[in-house]
Amino acid sequence: MNKAMQSPCTRCQKPRIISKTWTETIETYSGKSVITHTETICPDPECQLVVDKQLTASRERNAQAKEDREKRMAQRMQANAASKFAASAAAAEEASK
Repeated sequence: MNKAMQSPCTRCQKPRIISKTWTETIETYSGKSVITHTETICPDPECQLVVDKQLTASRERNAQAKEDREKRMAQRMQANAASKFAASAAAAEEASK
């Protein structure tokens, strides 16, 4: 039995079923690699709707957290650059005296 077929639903613990399978070929340094994707769903449609909503909310939270993290990093880099510039300007001023 396929391992994907044995994975339980995260919500109701029923065995998930395969809804879609596709392959993708990608270029790598050593040639081409073929990747097989398998999408599994809960056999209970109502349960799958709830799981989809939870996954969508989780993805949105993760995207927002990533955006916030990138903004904080940019602000930190900008503040760091400004403090280095101020320090070098002060050192240059001291050296010119």
